Amino acid sequence: MYKISTALLLALTLTACGGGGGSSASTGSTGGGTDATSPALSFSPAKVTGTFAAGTAFPINVTATATRPADFNGVSNVYVLIVDDAGVIQANPTITAVSTTQYSVKVTTQTSLTAGTKTGNFSVRVCKDSACAAQFPGSPVALPYELVVTPKA
Repeated sequence: MYKISTALLLALTLTACGGGGGSSASTGSTGGGTDATSPALSFSPAKVTGTFAAGTAFPINVTATATRPADFNGVSNVYVLIVDDAGVIQANPTITAVSTTQYSVKVTTQTSLTAGTKTGNFSVRVCKDSACAAQFPGSPVALPYELVVTPKA
C-alpha cells in the first residue's frame, strides 16, 4: 500500500474558456491535448533536483500545467493528491494559480532526511472528487526527483 506522507487534497478552480484552444508546447499529442494517453499535467522543471545539508528543509518549486485543458471544461473544482511513498517532502504544499491552466507548486523536504542521494517519483493525481475515487484522464502523473543530501557540517 501507499505511504502517503503528503496528501494534498486541494480544490483548484480551473475555468476553461469555451474556445478550448490548443497549446504551442509539444506534449506528444495533437488537437489541443485530447490524446487519451497523454499526461494530465506537465511540470517545469520536468525533474526535481537539488543539493542540501541533512537537517535542513530544501524548498522545491515546480510549475504544473494542464496539458489537457479540454478535459476540465465545465468543471469547477479539481482535486490534487501528491503521493510521496518515500516520505521526502513535508505535508504542507502550497499551490497558487498562475493562470486557469497553470499552477505554482511549492513544497519543502523533510528535515529528517539522512545524507545520501534520494531518487524516485512523486505521484501527482488529478482527481474529480476529494476522495480521489475518480481521476481525470492522464492521471496520475509521475514527477521524478533526485535530491542529494550532504552530511551535516
